[in-house]
Amino acid sequence: MPRTSPTRSSIRGAAAGSTIAPHWILWTAGPFKATPRTLPYTLDMVERHPYGSQAFMPMSHDPFLVVVAPDDGGSPGRPRAFMTAPGQGVNLFRGTWHGVLAPLFEPGLFAVIDCIGDGPNVERHWFEQAFVVENGRQEAGS
Repeated sequence: MPRTSPTRSSIRGAAAGSTIAPHWILWTAGPFKATPRTLPYTLDMVERHPYGSQAFMPMSHDPFLVVVAPDDGGSPGRPRAFMTAPGQGVNLFRGTWHGVLAPLFEPGLFAVIDCIGDGPNVERHWFEQAFVVENGRQEAGS
């Protein structure tokens, strides 16, 4: 059963400089089974979470693919891809554009620490032209 613990949060709007009203944010932790992917991997969508970070810890010793992109005026910039070391987890900072959880091996089971709250905590962006990740250590390329 996932555990949650409340924390108080006040988030400052980057664009307008306004403060979003404080609200309760719950952090939840639990197992998640992700669909294994293959290389080359087609990346057509990234997402980000404005209210909290996300952490992914593999429950096996297999590496997995991570794709991140810089923010470019509210939209994702050119994605970068890398492969984790066996057993290595990642914590994505709040607001980081990233691809979906992409294990390359079964079982694809992860401990996920995520933020839940009063409103939507995800923003998605679909690329006009997909990127193809051919090697987990090189820049995603079209």
